[in-house]
Amino acid sequence: MQLSAQLESLSSSGFDLADVDDVDNSVITEFGELYSVEGNHEDIVLLETEPDELTLASLKSLQAAHEFPVLLSMTLNFEKPSHTKILWQEKLLPYWKHRDFPTGSRFLGSFRIQKPATDELLSLVGENLRKVGSLTQTRLSNRFTDSEENWVKIVTLALSEYAYYYSDDRFWEGFCDRLGLTHSQNAQKALQTVADRGADLLGLVRAKGGYRYVSTLWLQSGIPSQNLDHFAQLVQELQEAYGWEHLAEAEHSVLAEILLDTCQAQHREWGTLKHFLESSCAFLNNSDTEKGDPISGQLVQGIAVVAQELERQQLSPQILLNDEEREAFLGNSYLPKNFFSAKLGNAHKGHYFT
Repeated sequence: MQLSAQLESLSSSGFDLADVDDVDNSVITEFGELYSVEGNHEDIVLLETEPDELTLASLKSLQAAHEFPVLLSMTLNFEKPSHTKILWQEKLLPYWKHRDFPTGSRFLGSFRIQKPATDELLSLVGENLRKVGSLTQTRLSNRFTDSEENWVKIVTLALSEYAYYYSDDRFWEGFCDRLGLTHSQNAQKALQTVADRGADLLGLVRAKGGYRYVSTLWLQSGIPSQNLDHFAQLVQELQEAYGWEHLAEAEHSVLAEILLDTCQAQHREWGTLKHFLESSCAFLNNSDTEKGDPISGQLVQGIAVVAQELERQQLSPQILLNDEEREAFLGNSYLPKNFFSAKLGNAHKGHYFT
């Protein structure tokens, strides 16, 4: 199948953001922060005036300033339900942008917390899980008896944050190493059970296909932090080859496949990103009646849509940094099928263009 031919054959008709029903507002959050220039940032993002001259910036600049909680105002013991309730409901939940979204359409990537808070959270979770000894699901359930299962939500968030900032090809081994836990098949199964239960409790969007648990964790924030630059380069290559208009109108499946093909052909050394793109394309081969919608294709299309609409309205991407201006730009619409996490946007976790 000639993916390039499919893209080149797309209609060149006009495109209006108001006609798009599959771009999540959180995508825009991430775009805005692509353009932020903070004093402590290494990367400076430059804005060109012509749509075809928009180029992808380093996605490291997505690490824009956001408020974040101070978790350890006291020693927190997960064996005490009152402690996990305070940590989840008072220290963490207020920072979750998607907390009131419909069940099944929430992304943990919309947590507005920075890496220092993530590191603090991982340390706290590791401290409590190490007290269990060799991890098994039975030991976890016997040790942590919180009827509201707040500890499960906390650990699931920690897994999602780890997936964004630190994950590699050895996800579960790496998570255990990061938290000072002994990795074993029992420990891995226990953590997978927690992640699965947490996704249910939190009403998260789940990946279809790919790696059963890891793909859903990756999906929460889009592209892992260490792969933002690589993904930006891939999208830039597509933009230069086809233009924003074609990318905005292409099917998600076409975009996902051409991203993977390009990565495999030209950047074989990008192992972790390649795994993410493969996981995204696994949506296309899902045996369920309803095929999955590849997140990588959604990300690229959302970037293209926003780039086009900003140019059409002659607006600066800086408006995306302001909550009120961003909502006005989007028409206060919630468009759930496309995701650009606040972290990308934040990015704390996910998107890309300049």
